[in-house]
Amino acid sequence: MRFTNRNLACHFASYLGKEVGNKDFETQMRRTNSPVSTMWKTNTSAMFRASKMGNLVSKPNKHVTEALS
Repeated sequence: MRFTNRNLACHFASYLGKEVGNKDFETQMRRTNSPVSTMWKTNTSAMFRASKMGNLVSKPNKHVTEALS
C-alpha cells in the first residue's frame, strides 16, 4: 500500500490474481459447506459432549454450582 498526496495505491503480487481466480479457491477457503441456517439449528452442547474435548473436560454439575454460590 502506498499513500501519495492523500491517494491510496494498492499493488498485489502477480500470482495472487491467479490463486483467487482459481475455481477451487472458494471451496478451499470455506470452513464449512453447510448453509448458515443450519448453524442456528445446531445444538452446540450436544456437539461438545460428542467431541473429544467434551469427553476430557466435564462441565460442573449445575446443582452443585448453584448450591455453592
